[in-house]
Amino acid sequence: MISKEYKTIGLIVENINTDYTQDLIHSVYNAIPRDENIRVFTFAGKGEEGVGIFGDKNEYVSIYNSVVFMAGDIDFDGYIIALGSLRSVDKKKLKRFTGMLKDVPRVYISADIGDGVVIDYDNESGIREVVDLLVNIGNLSRFAMLGGGEDNFDAVERRDIFTKCLSQRGITMPERAHVTSDMSITCYDRAEKLLDDNPDAEVIFCVNDAVAKPLYDVMKQRGITPGRDVKVFGFDNTRLAAGLEPPLSSIGTGSMTVGKKALEVLLNLLSGEKAESAKVATTLYARASMEYDMLSRTLIDVTRIDRGDLDIIFDMCFYRYKNEIYNRENVNLRRLFNEIMFRIIKAMKNRCMSEDEYGDICRLIDILIDNGVMEYTDPQRFVQCINQLQSAINTAQKSVAVNVYINRLFLRIKDRMVYILSGQKEAVVRENALETERMKEYLMSGFNRMETSDDPAEVSIRMLDKLGVDNLLFYMYEKPFIVGADKKPFPQKIDLRCMIKEGEMYVMAHDRRSGAVSEMFKREEIPSRSMGYVGFPVFCKDHIFGILACEPDRNIYGLGELIAAELGRTLFVNEKQLEV
Repeated sequence: MISKEYKTIGLIVENINTDYTQDLIHSVYNAIPRDENIRVFTFAGKGEEGVGIFGDKNEYVSIYNSVVFMAGDIDFDGYIIALGSLRSVDKKKLKRFTGMLKDVPRVYISADIGDGVVIDYDNESGIREVVDLLVNIGNLSRFAMLGGGEDNFDAVERRDIFTKCLSQRGITMPERAHVTSDMSITCYDRAEKLLDDNPDAEVIFCVNDAVAKPLYDVMKQRGITPGRDVKVFGFDNTRLAAGLEPPLSSIGTGSMTVGKKALEVLLNLLSGEKAESAKVATTLYARASMEYDMLSRTLIDVTRIDRGDLDIIFDMCFYRYKNEIYNRENVNLRRLFNEIMFRIIKAMKNRCMSEDEYGDICRLIDILIDNGVMEYTDPQRFVQCINQLQSAINTAQKSVAVNVYINRLFLRIKDRMVYILSGQKEAVVRENALETERMKEYLMSGFNRMETSDDPAEVSIRMLDKLGVDNLLFYMYEKPFIVGADKKPFPQKIDLRCMIKEGEMYVMAHDRRSGAVSEMFKREEIPSRSMGYVGFPVFCKDHIFGILACEPDRNIYGLGELIAAELGRTLFVNEKQLEV
């Protein structure tokens, strides 16, 4: 029943529905070496501001978070712990959490509690870059910040670095220019206060991308346009930043993300090597809310561009690629992009491009676009980079004949981009409608069959394949665990009731279900190709029934939570009926 060939890593995070956490999860999974048998299993909670997963004000949230502590019962080979709130919780709660973990290597992200190696942002490098730009080049002097609370370490550090960098340039940010918030997308009142108290602000620094959303909305209500009237930039460079209108400039990591670095360090520890805490450099990703021509630094002399420069250009165009999960069979989009641009630049230098070479590059462009490269960018940023690169090559190349071919190639890239993006929008609409229909079918079919079944719970489990999830595991306790009942620990046995493997449903026979919780993610039934799962607690009220584990993709976070909630309600109703 136990597969010994895989190393298993527990990734513990909070607030799984934020872009920051999802980007972190994907960066960790994407960093798994393709030639090593490693599985990462994510346990996520619902953090409360200031106390993270350790809050107890909301009963639902408290029960949801209690499942995170189940991670301590599993025999993971190592942990990556991304709980920034650990730095501010009281000693009793901190001791409870660290005490539950197995005595195995652990790496913390943004939480130095003296209990392991820590990987963190270098907040200063990115903030200093922005301040230099705004003061030295933009000649701006009136700054404000929509920050976080005093109990948030990153918020305090980013504020202190920001004020220090300004002070070093002779600029003092008045006390009224810093307004605290809960760092969420709902802090409208704090955004209003910031604008009320600082009507003359030229620049606003958002402590994270999330608070930029309410700030944008309040600015729109007041007829203020980000980028034109007030420059705005955020932190974390999440998908939200690119999705705002206008797109938000944001500070993020370069080629090395905190998730990737954390996994790299943990694997070194698991191999018996020494590892030290480290900070990952940050840089500005400029967009319309605060224009900054970063690409011009690379294109000073396009005739001297080498493959290293092409890597920089690729990261500017497709900055999300480094965070995403891609299969071993997938085309290496970075290498393909670099080959296309290298051959275009080579033709520019040689002042010659044959019809065959032109046709071959067209074919490579189609392969690049058709293999999903546009998923890793935001359109405005991509078009800006491509236009600058095209202009630089046209300026350096005086041969009309070669320029005709080169411009046709760039036009092909942009035409294919528009075609693909329009198709993606239609596909999202279709997929959302399909997910809604699948959920309806799951609920209606389940109810209809339950009325004629002696085991409604079994019916509900067997209907999970109606939801369109390709890879899924459902673990269920023999009896529900009731939170708070005599403070009993979680059961140490758990059944693997069913799994979906590449769209095919497999219901486990009764004699093959049971297994130890400690080994639940090392069972041989788990598909060998899977690199890991994200867990969602299945519970209703104070009854915890088990864990629904789904292979991560961008659509699974909300859907997985919804499936787990519906399954929990069904099992709860069935449990109460059996008691009658």
